[in-house]
Amino acid sequence: MVQRDFCKEKKMVIKPENWNVLVLGAWNPAILTPDGIRKLLYKLPEGTPVDVEVVIDRIGPQRVRSNGLIVMASSHSLDVGTEHANPEALERAANLAINGLTALPETPFSAVGVNFRFRMNELPDNILELIKAPLDDVLSDAGQELLQRKVFRTISLPPGVLNLDLADTDSGEGFATFNFHMDSRDHEVLVGWLGRTQEFHQRVQEILQSLNLETLAEGNAEDV
Repeated sequence: MVQRDFCKEKKMVIKPENWNVLVLGAWNPAILTPDGIRKLLYKLPEGTPVDVEVVIDRIGPQRVRSNGLIVMASSHSLDVGTEHANPEALERAANLAINGLTALPETPFSAVGVNFRFRMNELPDNILELIKAPLDDVLSDAGQELLQRKVFRTISLPPGVLNLDLADTDSGEGFATFNFHMDSRDHEVLVGWLGRTQEFHQRVQEILQSLNLETLAEGNAEDV
């Protein structure tokens, strides 16, 4: 195995964006209406207003927004997103998802995911080296235009896994996605997985450091 030492290189700062928690299951949209989400997930008092955003150009679930979190409920998934991609907001998103699991335990659940996403305006050379593969040259020599390249790895993290995805595009942008995934139908197991967001964030930081990448502090997004 080739050993790479990235420590001597300047760290590339990357921007966190679109962090969310996803719970897969046969959810009942008749229960998870905007008012049902207000009551069961946000646990807000009767009459408390929430922002409801409706998709007008395609079929899709409503977005129910309150206190920095965004909930989208469909017949197959409960998606809790964060307005600000930081560990505190993601932990609150996980707690909101736990509220859904607890309030509707009769729902047939199948899996949960905790997702950290990052964007780079320009990929550093060390990441380009990791993504590049001999297949790129073969396709290029055959006259094929590559629009995106990516590498995907699944890392053991009992009782679930961490799916790591590194990608670049023809525009030069780069993306890193960390998906902490757990397949289970057991309510307690899924709740336990969602309670590990701080541990997951620490694991993300360790991997980013090994790749010589540094997370941008919130509030400085315009610098990336």
